[in-house]
Formats: sequence, structure tokens, C-alpha cells
Amino acid sequence: TSAERFVAVQAAVRLRDPERALPVLAGLVGGRDPDLAPSAAMAAVNIAQLLTADDLARREVLFEDLKPAIAAFGKLDKREDLRPDIRIFVSQVLMQLEVFAVIARKSGDTPAKSAADTQ
Repeated sequence: TSAERFVAVQAAVRLRDPERALPVLAGLVGGRDPDLAPSAAMAAVNIAQLLTADDLARREVLFEDLKPAIAAFGKLDKREDLRPDIRIFVSQVLMQLEVFAVIARKSGDTPAKSAADTQ
């Protein structure tokens, strides 16, 4: 039901590996449910803001693991049919995830390697 999906969306931020929920959330953000889409967008923003290079390094998350989320939110960012508030959330998620792309390029590998190198 819609209520169950809403609860699941809100719980995504508390997952052990919340970045893995981002592509699924992107699907909901781009979906037709006018109540679920903004909730999924806000959950994605919350997840993206919680991720840090140190956290990703500690959990041995590779930059490759973030590529599906970056691709999904990149596609959403190009959609002009999304509500303005949702477009802002999508841009925030994408911007935060792209920070890890920069870190990966600078380190030549992954956010995990970069964080370990700066210690």
C-alpha cells in the first residue's frame, strides 16, 4: 500500500548501507505518486547529506557503488516535468554525490581510498 511505501521510504535513511537505496528512491521520485515522490526526494537528500568520505571508507564503499545512484539522479535532473521543489531536491542529491566523483578522480580510485590517504 501507499502507507507502507511511505514508511519504507522514511526508513531508508536508517539502513546500514543507505546509499544502496538511492537508485530505488530515484525511481519513486520520478514516479507518478504525488505524495510519495517528495517524501522519496527528501529521504534521498537526507541520505546524501549523511554520507561522508570517512564513512564510505570505513564501510569500504567503492565509487563504483555510487554510480547507479549518480546515473539515476542525473536522469531525473534532466527532466523538466518534475515539480520545482522535487527538482531542487534532485539537484541537491546529485551535487552531493558528485563530490564523491571528484574525490575518486583526485585519488585515482574511490572515496574510501581518498579518505584513507588523508588520514
